[in-house]
Amino acid sequence: MSSMPWVEKSFLASEIGFVSTLIVNSFLAYLIIFHTKQVFGAYKYLILSFSLMGIIFATAEFVVKPMTHNYKASFTFFTLARPFGCSKEIAMVLLAAYSSTYAATISLLAVQFVYRYWAIFHTRRLSFFNGFRILIWVCIAMVFGIDWSSSVYFLGMPDEVSEDYLRREISDHYNLNISRLAYFAAVVYDSEHNIRWRSVMVMGSVSKVLSIQYAVMIFCGVRMHRKMGEKLEQFSITNRKVHTQLFKTLVVQITVPTFTIFSPVLIMFIIPFFDLQIGIPTGPILCALSLYPFIDGLIVICIVSDYRKAAIEIYRNLIHSITCGRVKLFQTQKYDYSISGAIGLESNTAGRSNRIAHSSRQTVSSM
Repeated sequence: MSSMPWVEKSFLASEIGFVSTLIVNSFLAYLIIFHTKQVFGAYKYLILSFSLMGIIFATAEFVVKPMTHNYKASFTFFTLARPFGCSKEIAMVLLAAYSSTYAATISLLAVQFVYRYWAIFHTRRLSFFNGFRILIWVCIAMVFGIDWSSSVYFLGMPDEVSEDYLRREISDHYNLNISRLAYFAAVVYDSEHNIRWRSVMVMGSVSKVLSIQYAVMIFCGVRMHRKMGEKLEQFSITNRKVHTQLFKTLVVQITVPTFTIFSPVLIMFIIPFFDLQIGIPTGPILCALSLYPFIDGLIVICIVSDYRKAAIEIYRNLIHSITCGRVKLFQTQKYDYSISGAIGLESNTAGRSNRIAHSSRQTVSSM
């Protein structure tokens, strides 16, 4: 059974993800640089780094066009494209480099959780993010990316066992000769059901990186959820509002990747250990990964009030310039129930009463 229709849909998804991520995250980077008021300091640069990393990740996916395939006790990571007409060996290097951008992206997300957790519960530790120290955290994310790609490249390198195991499967699904395919593979059990420890090591190594990042986010997220209420009482109203907005952003940022980044990849890694009699193209699952940077950019713009207000204002100015002022967008005004609002309301009411009384006197006098 050919899986090429799924491949074509995956390619389309990667193209959509690239274009949408480039637009949204570039716009977010512009907002961060020129329209930031309440979000400042190291966190501003963390969001900017994550936004730029999203663009790099989407670009790498667009160029490499990675695919995955699960067959019995194996997991195959490959590309059908030859970027810039390169050789098989260069395509394999680019494929491993793409995997590093994935690991670096989730690592930077975990760093954001650490920063928000310290900003609420351990403010003195924020000095570790000041100045050039923030580059250390970016480098840590890069180290996790290098760890991931190195594991894929050196432990997932094809051998005779993997080629014999996958030859017919790849030919049936993709009509390709596996010997000419740029791919990495993990075959957990050989034909005699003996464990292949090199494949177990590569699966364990990449799962380790994934588990560490997700554990950090879960720990910080749960702690902030439980203790945040009483801590925020010690802050001013403005700071309380900012912290609440950023916490909501992180909650959504951990919910979305749970279903788009972590769960799909873990499932693909776990399936080979059960040696199920299946052969399925899991490449379409990568569509969720290609769309994640775009979704994350929208999350930040919609939840953080600085960026939301700036985006709305830019949209208004754009419509105004396009229509030459013929179309005006009105903003619904809310009633002010504060003390000053009440005083204003009373004065307006009194004014209307005086006008009505004056009008009545005029009417009586005219009669």
